[in-house]
Amino acid sequence: MFGSALGGRSKERPELAAQALPLTATVAALPCRGGEAAVRRLFEPLGYRVVLEDPEADRREDDWERGPYRNLTLSGQQPLTALLAHLYVLIPVLDDDKHYYVGEDELEKLLRRGEGWLADHPERRFITQRYLRHQRRLAREAIARLSEGEGDGDADPGAAPWQDTREDSIELPIRLHDLRLEAVTSVLREHGAARVLDLGCGEGRLRATTQRRPSR
Repeated sequence: MFGSALGGRSKERPELAAQALPLTATVAALPCRGGEAAVRRLFEPLGYRVVLEDPEADRREDDWERGPYRNLTLSGQQPLTALLAHLYVLIPVLDDDKHYYVGEDELEKLLRRGEGWLADHPERRFITQRYLRHQRRLAREAIARLSEGEGDGDADPGAAPWQDTREDSIELPIRLHDLRLEAVTSVLREHGAARVLDLGCGEGRLRATTQRRPSR
């Protein structure tokens, strides 16, 4: 059902699938790294009315346990397939914390789900950079394909001018995968391992980590 709605397919009523409807969507406990400004600059250019609620509003601003989470409600006149595509792309952008391998397939997925709106979005560079987990080669390729005929395909998709990179970096969590790599590297160093064989379907980060930290 979700796949059909996301693809805009309906055997019974195909005309309704392409029709703009008055829709409202609520996402609870959404990580909003970059704050309210990021949320508004991502969704408002797409025609949505944005309402954000802080589930931790009763905590003090200096409480270290306060998180970046907000309850988000979007309302607007959109085809269902467009609303789902916007959420499909922009929720991971706001989270900025993918835990799986990001490669060419993810680039193609971004371009497919961003068809018809991403190329004209004022924050397309920021969206592309975050969705592709800050991999510059993939981000440059995505921007080039989105910018065909505009002459800025070689531009560097850096941080958006409104983004507070210092604050955003503070909010980024310590990933469990990074802690595992540190633990494995520590054990290898303790045992004086001279060679490491890394078998898996990831990006070879264990090997890269051990190469950055040679044995004493």
